[in-house]
Amino acid sequence: MGLARSSQVGLRRVAPLLSALLVLVVGCTDGPSVHTTDPGTGAGGSGGSGGAATECTAGEALDEDGHCQPSGVPAELCPDGFAPNDFRGCDPILPAEPCASGEIAVPGDTECRPLAPCGSEPWAGIPVESNTQHVDGSYGNSDSDGTAERPWRALQPAIDAAEADAIVAIAAGSYSEDVMIHDKSVRLWGRCPELVELTGDLLWAVDIQDASGSELHQLALTGPATGLFLEDSVDVLIDRVWIHDTADGAVVLIQTNAPCSLRIQDSLVEGAASVGVVMMGGELTVTHSVVRGSFPDLFLPGRGIDMQPSLSGDVATLQLVGSVVADNHEVGIAVFGSELTLTDSVVQDTQPREEDDGFGVGIQLRAFGLPAVATIEGSTIRRNHVTSLTVLGSIVTMRLSTIDDTRSQQSDALFGDGMVVAGTPVSMAELSIDRSAISHAARAGIANFSSLVAISGCALSCNPIDLDGETLDGPFTFDNGGMNACFCSDDVLLCKVLTSNLQAPEGL
Repeated sequence: MGLARSSQVGLRRVAPLLSALLVLVVGCTDGPSVHTTDPGTGAGGSGGSGGAATECTAGEALDEDGHCQPSGVPAELCPDGFAPNDFRGCDPILPAEPCASGEIAVPGDTECRPLAPCGSEPWAGIPVESNTQHVDGSYGNSDSDGTAERPWRALQPAIDAAEADAIVAIAAGSYSEDVMIHDKSVRLWGRCPELVELTGDLLWAVDIQDASGSELHQLALTGPATGLFLEDSVDVLIDRVWIHDTADGAVVLIQTNAPCSLRIQDSLVEGAASVGVVMMGGELTVTHSVVRGSFPDLFLPGRGIDMQPSLSGDVATLQLVGSVVADNHEVGIAVFGSELTLTDSVVQDTQPREEDDGFGVGIQLRAFGLPAVATIEGSTIRRNHVTSLTVLGSIVTMRLSTIDDTRSQQSDALFGDGMVVAGTPVSMAELSIDRSAISHAARAGIANFSSLVAISGCALSCNPIDLDGETLDGPFTFDNGGMNACFCSDDVLLCKVLTSNLQAPEGL
């Protein structure tokens, strides 16, 4: 389409538009030059012949046949748990007020709720099998054998006595020990997270190594160090677990000598010092869960999720589905040379660093040896600072998603871009965005610094600058796929790319 690539710098910046839906305005020292679209296809312009519309309303653009069609996310394609908004995007359905500690709400929940019911019996709701080991810290005798009548008083003896893949049923209580699951799979199953708490002693609440297939259900992890430490184990499951108020990372996943994979479902990670979830290689799938409220310590500023390759170069991969990452510090999700898939999820309300009021970014991807790669679909990234999405020497594909209310940096009132796409001297960044909405940025909807942005079917609403291109380490390119609309309230605006001499925000 009109804003097509070219091998020549000049053509990259001022290529003529051939039946495009954008207008390219390039800032120059002697004033901008403007290249308009064909009148029959310009967004909000005159229609063609044959009964086509003569003028589109706000949020609409002309299709190839000259008929007005809505841009952005079609209302019927907002994912389950989301509702269409007034600027052609989707808002998550969530409670109006923050959830209390220990409660959870994911898209579609109108009220906060506990992770699991507690029941009335010591091991209520826990599957009982012939080899189940029972634990009850309140048992007063010294004749423990793991039966319900004579349960263990601590977890480690029960784990040591358990057969491979056996259930360890845990009654209400606070268990202060560094639990180790090594060299065999064990399923820890508590009565409920409100009543069963593994506090850890010095190093971790639970350490899983070479114990593929292990599971944690319906309990809480906390303590003076890490909540869960996982190494070289696959097919590990965390189900309805509350990991909270740890003095170090809540969840640490490290791949060293063997593959490592973890699935977290219907769980809550909150109030971790340093970082909520750390990945060094390995695979993590998070479904219908929340990572929130991480806060700074001496080592890290309280990121929600931090992912990077292992020491041997194995890429970390994260799939986040139907989940919420919120109220963390510096950055919600930091992706260094790794792979992120974000589906039907929310990243919101990232707070600045406490030390200098800097950053507060929603998601940042940065090349680390290899480019970071992300696929974002059906998700909303909102109410973050500096940028909602930063793409540095990396590659992002976005579809049916919403970027809204990106705020300036709290320390100096600078920046505030919905998306920043910036190349490096050795790597061009690429963003492909389709049928999405970018609205209410403090500065630019999309800021392109020496990179490639392919945009189609998008709604850009109430941004001071909708599209900006800057030559940072080379030329920039916008590829226009058509059907883009720029507007604010009922005012139809001309979509255009400006060169405004914007400053690029720093990366982490």
